[in-house]
Amino acid sequence: MQLLKYEGTHGEVAFGIVVFREVYYETVAYRSLQESILNLKGNVKYNIYIYDNTDKIDWLVNEPNLTATGIEISYYHNYQNPGISTAYNFMAMSALKEGMKWMVFMDQDTCLPLDAVVHYVQSIKSNMKILLKAPSIRVMGKQFSPAGFRMMRAFSLKNELQTGVYPLKNLTIINSCLMVNLSFFKSINGYDERLRLDFADTEFIERAKTVISKFELLPFSCSHNFSNNSSSTNSSLFRFKIYVQDLVKYPAKNSWQRIQLMFVGFVHTLQLSWRFHSLKFLNVWIKKLLF
Repeated sequence: MQLLKYEGTHGEVAFGIVVFREVYYETVAYRSLQESILNLKGNVKYNIYIYDNTDKIDWLVNEPNLTATGIEISYYHNYQNPGISTAYNFMAMSALKEGMKWMVFMDQDTCLPLDAVVHYVQSIKSNMKILLKAPSIRVMGKQFSPAGFRMMRAFSLKNELQTGVYPLKNLTIINSCLMVNLSFFKSINGYDERLRLDFADTEFIERAKTVISKFELLPFSCSHNFSNNSSSTNSSLFRFKIYVQDLVKYPAKNSWQRIQLMFVGFVHTLQLSWRFHSLKFLNVWIKKLLF
């Protein structure tokens, strides 16, 4: 296999991976990222920041052998599990302090193709004025992100977007594999840490739209597996409670946006109730809204 070559500046782009209850170097995100970095030829060292949200005080992770890989790991474990927004902000600010200019955010279930890193780096060189860059994210073979966005709801586009620069208006992008200019990230105060998981990407992109109008869709696709799509009622109910908490905490701009959010949440509640033939989801929805 031919190695890709890029003569770049050390520390220009860093990668941040959030993990939960998995050893980070065994995740598909880390393994695919490492392979993509190793596919590059040169003396550039890439920094990977790991924020481990595993909710176990005695969680121990042995250091992997990184000899001659061109990878430098910064690992942080927070058993209190404050959520992805806190994790992304921590990694981004750590990278900025160490002189990085860009960061790619990833969660543990996203798989990068072999040529991903070279495309990230080359996109900075070719068009650094575009401050948000992202590949296509595919779920079960279909383009999941970028997606259309209207009435606080994301939906699949009729025609898939191809490589290029697009207006952000009426679109949204998920967190995983999103590359952000760190100076811009800091200027808009990063992610809203009140949102632990759900709606974090929606809120961040909607706030970014008030400052910038475009993003770049990169020439590769990543596959994503939603590990939260459980067939268990109890695990789905636990996940749903976080969803409702985040929905309630979402900083709506006005009453109309709040109504739209409530509608989106209510539809999701009904879908889960139908899927599991259980009224527990509806009970959670009602209690969270009333109390």
